[in-house]
Amino acid sequence: MALSVLLQHPFNRRIFRKDERGIVSAVHLLNPSLVNLDKKYPVSLLVSLLHSKTCRKQMVAAGACVYTQKLVELDVPGSKKLLDGLGRGKIWGVFARP
Repeated sequence: MALSVLLQHPFNRRIFRKDERGIVSAVHLLNPSLVNLDKKYPVSLLVSLLHSKTCRKQMVAAGACVYTQKLVELDVPGSKKLLDGLGRGKIWGVFARP
């Protein structure tokens, strides 16, 4: 909860983005098998980082799509937005760039 509040400030997000382990650790917090953790906080943390292309790539590489699909089924707030944001670049990859 504290980390999601800290990342509301742009400077703190910039510092968090530079460390790859931070994003991977936040993605692992999405795991539905962790029962004593409220999932809305890691989801809000990752949604705040969706605007960065490199962060999206790191999230996908860490397995965020699989976890997020399970969270959408469990109706976790913000998980639908996170899933849409992670899949945003897939459609445009089909078209060739001139």
